[in-house]
Amino acid sequence: MTYSDFKHTDLHTCLIVAGELLVTISKFAFKTIKVLFKGCRWLTVKTYRYVMA
Repeated sequence: MTYSDFKHTDLHTCLIVAGELLVTISKFAFKTIKVLFKGCRWLTVKTYRYVMA
C-alpha cells in the first residue's frame, strides 16, 4: 500500500483527527497552567506584601 492509497483510508482520517485533538488539548492545558501560575504568583505577592507591611 502506498501513502497515497493510505491517505484515503479511515485509519488515516482517525490519525489526523487524533493529532489535531492532541494539539488542541495541549494548547488548552498550557494556557490553563499559565493562568494558574500567574494567579498563584499574584496571590503569593499579595500575601507577602500584606504580611510584611
